[in-house]
Amino acid sequence: MASGPKQSGGSPVVSRPGHRRQSSRVSAKNTSHKEREDTASKWIASVLKEDIPSGQLVDSLRSGQILCRLLNSIAPGSVASFHKMKMPFMQMENIDTFLAAVRKAPFNMPEHDIFVTVDLFERRNPTRRVV
Repeated sequence: MASGPKQSGGSPVVSRPGHRRQSSRVSAKNTSHKEREDTASKWIASVLKEDIPSGQLVDSLRSGQILCRLLNSIAPGSVASFHKMKMPFMQMENIDTFLAAVRKAPFNMPEHDIFVTVDLFERRNPTRRVV
């Protein structure tokens, strides 16, 4: 782990000769969306022990089922139940169920880090969904 000064948020500060200091979060923004999506796909696949087709993360998550199973793998019982049917309103309910669960303990995700259901379902704002 990097040592040295830390920003108020606890992120290590990265300094380069001739450049202003920047947090590791800023450098993460410079990583391409494809790289972040690939990293997220691999992590989800490793947790769930199933393949997620390369380049199809958003399509794979769109039903909300993988998201709900992922939470239950990390913290069993986080999502009591979710729909397995492919009806659009049920898929959106699954995403809503996931979002409600990440707002609560043990996840306690801050509101500013949470995407909106319709963004995932309608494949909008991909950068917000894959951090």
